[in-house]
Amino acid sequence: MGKIKFGPLALIMIVALLAMLGACSSSDLDDETMQQNAKKILVYGHSGNSTTLDPAHLKEGDSSHVTVNLYETLVNLNALGTTVVPGLAERWESSEDGLTYTFQLRKDVKFHDDTDFNADTVMKNFERWTNGDAEEFPYYGSVFNGFKGDDSRIIESVSTDSDDKITIKLNHPQVSFLKNLTMSPFSIVSPTVFEQSNEEFESNPIGTGPFQYVEGKQNEAIVVVKFQGYWQEGLPELERVTFKSIPNHTARLNALIAGDIDLADSINPTDRMEVAGDADLQFVERPFMENIYEDAPSIFTADSTSLFGATKYLLDFFPQATGYDVLTQVEFELPIED
Repeated sequence: MGKIKFGPLALIMIVALLAMLGACSSSDLDDETMQQNAKKILVYGHSGNSTTLDPAHLKEGDSSHVTVNLYETLVNLNALGTTVVPGLAERWESSEDGLTYTFQLRKDVKFHDDTDFNADTVMKNFERWTNGDAEEFPYYGSVFNGFKGDDSRIIESVSTDSDDKITIKLNHPQVSFLKNLTMSPFSIVSPTVFEQSNEEFESNPIGTGPFQYVEGKQNEAIVVVKFQGYWQEGLPELERVTFKSIPNHTARLNALIAGDIDLADSINPTDRMEVAGDADLQFVERPFMENIYEDAPSIFTADSTSLFGATKYLLDFFPQATGYDVLTQVEFELPIED
């Protein structure tokens, strides 16, 4: 479970804000401007460490909290986690026998490094996965029954029909194929990072998501900022997000109460009374969905669908059923003091 607090502006947030507004001196910023811009900065306290920023290597949920904001998948789930909706693919068709899927990709989408997103980049991502192994890409092997050369593998081939269309052929029908493609490990990464070492990848992750990586240490804090070239006009609402690792439950709760962080996950059930007694805090319950990925029942568990929370100052935040929240539409509403 978790919660959010947005109380008096913390010094750390003011410092971060001034860094973002480097062209303005402190004398140029009145109280109302400071309040307005503070709505654009979010400090997210999460319960573990992000062990990787390569979505294909994911083995735990805390990394996904970051990567879902950097990368995108061909298709998504709706907010309730019940229906597959467009993502980087704006539409798709499947054959009657369930063995062929054709995806029409969005045009004019860019990666954070200004590389064009197109059919070739999608195919290269699939080639990367299928030529790997279970140690390198655990989700791909589990969900799609193996890699290149395995007789039982689900995906036979991926081909480009044009710059904005790909076809995926299966060896065997898979009822949950589209839902499986919504999983964060199957996010599309810029091919320019494939040639980098794992260490270089972790310091330069490149996707098409609403936020792009700036800096950070995986066991401390990771900072992302709004991607100015994002294909969804007007999004994200936030300018900056810091994912702060606070594994200790008590320390994370205290940071939230003190206003050092604005959003916390995995708050202990025993702490709910303390939260309920704080007028500035409230819980938002995440809907629980069991085994929405029928071919990978061990990957998403009840731990992935913990309670989340928000204060009255946070708008347009609806926890997603999968447990990993894209912060695209989050925005604050702060009262302006007289």
